[in-house]
Amino acid sequence: MYVNYKGSKGLTMKRLLLSILFTLAILPLSSQANITESDHYEEVMMIFRDVFNNELTQYKHDRFWTIIYENTSSKEEANSEALKLKALMLDVQIYQLELFKMVKHAYVNKEIQYSDNYLEKRKVLESLFDKFNTLTVGSVEYLKAKKAHSLEMKKGFDNASLMLESAKKRESIIYMDGYQFDLSLNSIDAIISNIDLIVNRALNLLNPNWKA
Repeated sequence: MYVNYKGSKGLTMKRLLLSILFTLAILPLSSQANITESDHYEEVMMIFRDVFNNELTQYKHDRFWTIIYENTSSKEEANSEALKLKALMLDVQIYQLELFKMVKHAYVNKEIQYSDNYLEKRKVLESLFDKFNTLTVGSVEYLKAKKAHSLEMKKGFDNASLMLESAKKRESIIYMDGYQFDLSLNSIDAIISNIDLIVNRALNLLNPNWKA
């Protein structure tokens, strides 16, 4: 899905979200979950990523949970694995949803008001590195990975602040990471609607009981 843009340098919705997204791939996760150690890890992540862009089908849902159940020893462990995947993939989307709700408020009211939900989700993202760290604290690898993660988070938060300030001023164009994004109430609503759909599909995927 694309928002309106001008010229080849226009900022698509996907690129805009990536500009305020944090690179969770640099988290040291190798031994955090049984599913990440299985041969089917890539398939699980492919299903998860696919849900961000396409409709969720019962086949995808059932395949996702089949893999999780096959690589865990109990229902409790399976649910724990799903929660870890939620923290890695879905919490970022929920953060962005709360951010763009604030962007809309800033655009409509010409003021920035940080919501409790946004601040809560920001803290969740800030804690991800230590939560999923498998490196020896204080080691060269740990310090390097933590610095890289901190830089990515700072970039994401800086871009979020830029978006809020631009919305407050009702600027028609935002320049971010070398691209331009046409800011309007319609484009903001389109992004909120899109993220909301993604979150609902992902929540359905993470629920072992399929909902049509």
